[in-house]
Amino acid sequence: MRSNADIAWLESLSPWPEEFGLGRMVELLARLGEPQRRFPAIHVVGTNGKTTTVRTAEALLDAAGLRVGAYTSPHVVSWAERIRVGGEEVDLGTALARVRPAAEAVGATQFEALTATAFAEFAEAGVDAAVVEAGSNIPTCSARRARRSPRRSSPSCRPAARSCSASPSGRRLRAGRAPRR
Repeated sequence: MRSNADIAWLESLSPWPEEFGLGRMVELLARLGEPQRRFPAIHVVGTNGKTTTVRTAEALLDAAGLRVGAYTSPHVVSWAERIRVGGEEVDLGTALARVRPAAEAVGATQFEALTATAFAEFAEAGVDAAVVEAGSNIPTCSARRARRSPRRSSPSCRPAARSCSASPSGRRLRAGRAPRR
């Protein structure tokens, strides 16, 4: 029953912050041990077709032999479909339980808690790469941008660069080859 309690907790969180910005997300990720720094990611942005693009990239990376995490938003049927590892939905209740204490401590929103849960789950699963959909109406201040550029020590709410292929470790995903460890 812990799983249902954690999903109910997620649903009880506010979807809107009292104040926009990355401060809560940066603090939440720090409390979780910076899980977003343990894997390279492809950040999918745009107006239409993001989920399709995420699923296609996930399938292509999987076909290349990589263990892939995928994060989409919003969900159609259940919260669990938003976070996938190795082509399967994660056990969302268990994943939320790992993140919940830190999320409560920083007063995370629903979106921030779920995004941190995805990053923590990808790190825990040891994915080779993640494909992350951005769905914020304020894309330059999206919680997913808290991954940090390898060139900056802290995230900002400035316009995102056109290319988001660099991972926090500086590794880049290239077609036809797995990232080096």
